[in-house]
Amino acid sequence: MTRKLEGQVALVSGSGRGIGREIALKLASEGARVVINDLDQAPAEQTVADIIASGGQAVACILLIRPLEVFNAQRCCRSVASAPTCSLRRSESCRG
Repeated sequence: MTRKLEGQVALVSGSGRGIGREIALKLASEGARVVINDLDQAPAEQTVADIIASGGQAVACILLIRPLEVFNAQRCCRSVASAPTCSLRRSESCRG
């Protein structure tokens, strides 16, 4: 069975908690590789761990996305797009 978002990368801002987290979990369940963006590292890494535990792929990207930090967000997306699997250790390369 093919999942709708297989092969796609999604960056979800504010996805350490609440609605953003639920969106990230749903995207991962549909096959997307997810960049978890949040200002708070602990909940972001928990969301990553939950996605990985459910068989998905994700990395944490700890930064505030402003015009000057778009490059860092793009780097996070490239990181998760090129990785066959992602882990919490992988997320360290995405911190802004």
